[in-house]
Amino acid sequence: MKKWIGSIAVVIMLGSIGVTFFLQRPDYRNMDIIKIRENHIVITPPARDPEAEYPVYKIMIKSSTVIIGSEDIKGLKIGDTIDVWIEAIEDQEVAARIIKNE
Repeated sequence: MKKWIGSIAVVIMLGSIGVTFFLQRPDYRNMDIIKIRENHIVITPPARDPEAEYPVYKIMIKSSTVIIGSEDIKGLKIGDTIDVWIEAIEDQEVAARIIKNE
């Protein structure tokens, strides 16, 4: 009986770790900043093929956006690589959290 309880506890614990990891993954991972404005940034995947076309994404920045690795949006630079967690507000993608990658 104790083995069953222990096994069930392990399965529940591993499942909750997996769900937590999945929910905390960024919406945009390892994206390059190509434009910075006061209230938004424009990002794109890293250009691996100079002849290819890559999608671009306009991400709005609000006062509630948490930026890790920089004091604020002024600390971000064109060419920086970032991870972004998005919150959809009124048909716009608004950054809830940005992590500046080293």
